[in-house]
Amino acid sequence: MQNRHMSRTNIGPTCALIIVLCSGATHATETPSEGSGAFATGKYRNLFVEIGYSAQEVTARIDRAFEQLFHGDPDTQAVYFPTGKNANGPLAYICDIHNNDVRSEGMSYGMMIAVQLDRKAEFDAIWNWAKTYMYHNDPNHSGYGYFSWSVKRDGKPNDEMPAPDGEEYFAMALYFASHRWGNGTGIYDYAAEADRLLTHMRHRRLITSPTVVGPRTAGGLFDPKHKMVRFTPDVDNRDHTDPSYHLPAFYELWALWGPKDDRSFWAEAARASRAFFQRVAQPQTALQLAEGFRLHNIAQGDHGRLFVGDFDAHQSLAGDGSLDANAACGERQCQVICQTGDLADFDLHRRGFTAYGSL
Repeated sequence: MQNRHMSRTNIGPTCALIIVLCSGATHATETPSEGSGAFATGKYRNLFVEIGYSAQEVTARIDRAFEQLFHGDPDTQAVYFPTGKNANGPLAYICDIHNNDVRSEGMSYGMMIAVQLDRKAEFDAIWNWAKTYMYHNDPNHSGYGYFSWSVKRDGKPNDEMPAPDGEEYFAMALYFASHRWGNGTGIYDYAAEADRLLTHMRHRRLITSPTVVGPRTAGGLFDPKHKMVRFTPDVDNRDHTDPSYHLPAFYELWALWGPKDDRSFWAEAARASRAFFQRVAQPQTALQLAEGFRLHNIAQGDHGRLFVGDFDAHQSLAGDGSLDANAACGERQCQVICQTGDLADFDLHRRGFTAYGSL
């Protein structure tokens, strides 16, 4: 089987920044069942303002980053590329420049940035491209209900199986869009699209079919016993998880906004992921162990494998952990996550790690 340890598009760090700084835009009146983070209190911290920058400076910097990445020089700056129209409207994709392809993570990150910054036109164009070229609508295909994690810039698939974090970000961005802009029709009925995706992620039956990389048998993206996201839904590796795919802040909101029959599951998934985060921080570097966790061994203290320079290990701390600490569960409940994030930066710089790239 092909190594599905996916690389990231260059848009990822900007997405993490914007999510932490701007998530107040999607605040709703409901509160999660637990937690004292920004969503529950309605007080969204701007960490750059807290260290001395003015709110105007911070907004201007984010706006410049958006304009560069989405509407800058296509040869030297942009990762967002419009590609015309179809019956559903304008189309655009986010390109992984290093690998010269389009990935579900980058597309869903781009949608998250767009909804946080109230950029509906860009959001809809990315979603339209993803539904047109990446989504599997054939109920007999092993990727049914999911998105190909990697396709060429013309939409032809490199691998038709999903990357679970791409599906997670797609669903969350769609719920945010529903709450921010309301629901449209067809593929722009954001809440219905998110509900459908969550239902597949939770309940998809096993399906076997040919794919461009060979036959695959795949099912749901979440393990029903352990309440944890799988590394991949295909049967060869579905008993593994990866800390970088755990997004408890998202699960909290799915427990409020998702299909009613599954809301208790998502609340339990949030608790399981937070407990998992604290268990997998490596004590010498504070990085979260990147992969290799067999779900049935976690209760016996399986610590997986550590890759000190691993991209997913950095993502777990810088993105998933800090997002959860700020947006959902508050400082006290996420103290270990926040502390290990600080230690990781210090320790890695001391060890000579000064730059982080894409695979």
